[in-house]
Amino acid sequence: MRNWTGCSGVYTNMLRIPLFLVCSLAALAQPSPRQDPLDTTIQAVWQARNNGRFEEAAAARDQARALLQRVPMDSPRFAGWAQQVAQIYQNSSMNAQARAILQEALTRAGTMGDTQPSRIAMLNALGDSWQQDGNLLKSVGYLEQAAAAQAAAQAAPPIAAPPAAAAQPAMGHVIAFGSRATFRGSGFYVGSAIYAYIRLAGLYRQLGRPDAVAAIALKVRTLASNDQTALAQFYEQAGQLEDAAAIYRKLAEQPADPQAGMSAWQSLANLYARQEHYTD
Repeated sequence: MRNWTGCSGVYTNMLRIPLFLVCSLAALAQPSPRQDPLDTTIQAVWQARNNGRFEEAAAARDQARALLQRVPMDSPRFAGWAQQVAQIYQNSSMNAQARAILQEALTRAGTMGDTQPSRIAMLNALGDSWQQDGNLLKSVGYLEQAAAAQAAAQAAPPIAAPPAAAAQPAMGHVIAFGSRATFRGSGFYVGSAIYAYIRLAGLYRQLGRPDAVAAIALKVRTLASNDQTALAQFYEQAGQLEDAAAIYRKLAEQPADPQAGMSAWQSLANLYARQEHYTD
């Protein structure tokens, strides 16, 4: 009697091989998602620059700027693209053109409302740019607007993001701008008004404006009612180290979860290390 079980196993394995090949070929035949022309152009700029083809890079750079002007304002990638195109110009030491791109993007974003994420991102990007150039007064002007818009957005009822936004890359990363870190995308700023005010307080201190710092402190305490970690960071930046330590200790001893407790103990340890209280 033949061993039909053994034979059927052999034939099954033989059939699996051509079936696997058919499936693999079918997968290869599927068209890959088409890259956006603006992404392609931005990549072309960097590739040309890296290969020393500077005239080609300049042409692609201008093309990227033209393509940006045609990006719909409701695109979830508008802010990120605007920052990338501005970065290209900044890396070519064309600071004025870079800021002109951001300013144009800010004007366009403003038509969608003061708390529109792209507008907040552009305000912060312009503030970053002026701060890096050493013009703290202009930087503060943009960052004040950004902080106010973020506070208003944070107070407003949450709005569900469009489905298309979920498929786009996050904009919360830091983009290299020349030899320094710069533009942070809207994902970092929107919904984090307290950190925007903490940053403003630091600039006010550099400008010697204690009254403005005091006003910021009131806003931070109000916003920090549900974010004690941020309040501790504000106290730490302001040099009120005992107040910061008290908050960190409370968060460590009464944590919302183990991760939060561990983070609070680490923050407290770092604070004591700064004070050279190494035993603590």
